[in-house]
Amino acid sequence: MRVVVQRVRDAKVEVGGEVSGAIGPGLLVLAGFEAADTEADLDWMAGKGVDRAKYAEAWKSFSVQSKTKRAVQQTQAYDITGVPTLVVDGKYFTSVSMTGSPEGLMKTLDELIGKARAERPKKK
Repeated sequence: MRVVVQRVRDAKVEVGGEVSGAIGPGLLVLAGFEAADTEADLDWMAGKGVDRAKYAEAWKSFSVQSKTKRAVQQTQAYDITGVPTLVVDGKYFTSVSMTGSPEGLMKTLDELIGKARAERPKKK
């Protein structure tokens, strides 16, 4: 299990194009669970309101298994060793460790997005 806590001005979760939850200023918690999680991890998750049966059903679904396998393949293909690592247009990738700071990451992302847009054929 991995848990990331980040201070945010606002955040929202969209499912199928509809907002299912939103907050203003506060802490955003992202939790990732995996098949190798221990009973203690699952107890912690259940204590936070996650239904164990629904979690198990979702984890075992074809959709989640396919997306997980694809994510692992992409992580290996891009040789991603840390987070956050961001990939632009499937060609360029960058991270805070590559740019030296979060501000540097944003600047580099803007440049890579501009480069990727310039490389695309013009719409007629």
